[in-house]
Parts: sequence; structure tokens; C-alpha cells
Amino acid sequence: MKIFRIHGPFLFGATDKIRPILNEIDRLPAVVILRLRNMTALDATGLKALEELAAAMRQSKRHLVLCGARHQPRP
Repeated sequence: MKIFRIHGPFLFGATDKIRPILNEIDRLPAVVILRLRNMTALDATGLKALEELAAAMRQSKRHLVLCGARHQPRP
């Protein structure tokens, strides 16, 4: 198991925070936890990056656990 964290807003321009995980996906353990407790905001670009990460993890036969996400304000 390996744990990654996202701190601060995960908006357009910050989605490169996911790149290190994708770059080493073949070396990751079977379970990866992405802690979102300190992620203060999420936009559509950030959500798309998380979806792409989840798809890549699924394709590599690994499990992704998202935890600690805060409620987002309604538009």
C-alpha cells in the first residue's frame, strides 16, 4: 500500500499533481490511497484527472482508494 496526498485546490493548472503517480504506476503496490482531506477545492479539470487516474489504476489491476474528500460548495 502507498499513500499520496493532495494539498490545496485541485483545479485547472494543478492537475499535474497526479502526474508522478501515473509515471510510476507500474511500480506501485496493489493498493494506492489518495488522501484528499487537505484538498480545498475541485473543478471539472481536477475531477477528470482523478477519473483518468482511476481508469489507469483499474487497467493496471491496482486499486485506488479516495478518502477524506470535503463537500464542495454548490454552484
